[in-house]
This record gives sequence, C-alpha cells and structure tokens, in this order.
Amino acid sequence: MASFPIADFFTTGFEISATLTVAGVPSTISVHFVNEYEQLKNINLPFESSGPLAYVKTSDVSSAVHGSTLVISGTTYYIKELQADGTGITVLALSKDA
Repeated sequence: MASFPIADFFTTGFEISATLTVAGVPSTISVHFVNEYEQLKNINLPFESSGPLAYVKTSDVSSAVHGSTLVISGTTYYIKELQADGTGITVLALSKDA
C-alpha cells in the first residue's frame, strides 16, 4: 500500500484556514470542510445530512474535546464528535448548536 504524506493532503489548494479554540486558547489550523447539507438545501433537494464535517490533521486537534469550537469562514461550529482514522487524519462532526 502506497503511503501518502499527511501534510500533502493539507496543501492541495482545497483546504481552508479555521480557528480552533480549546479551553479559551485559539489556534489556526487547515481543514477540508464539507457541508453537503447546506449545498443540497440551496438547490431545494429534500435531503438530510448528519451535519457539517471537517477533515483535519490529528496532531492539530490532539487537545480538542467535545464542545471545542471551530470557526470556518466566520461561522462558529461546535465539535460534536472526533473520529480519528488511524492514518493521521481526524474527522470532526460539527454543529452550529452548542
């Protein structure tokens, strides 16, 4: 199985900058943000989603816990789940509700 450097995943041009705040301490990280529900809602399809997701480097969110915040493009999201995949990438399940 070929190895893919994790850093390369976050320098593809599709990543965006986000501010992660844990225990009142902010830090800037790169994320791949997926908000499919909003995209589908905007074209009037009757589709429900589990919510927005952010793909991040596991090392960038090692101190994050449920309820930590992630500000993406001016919108504050609360971390509801942290799903480390064992390859160095963690998927954050997000919600606009605390």
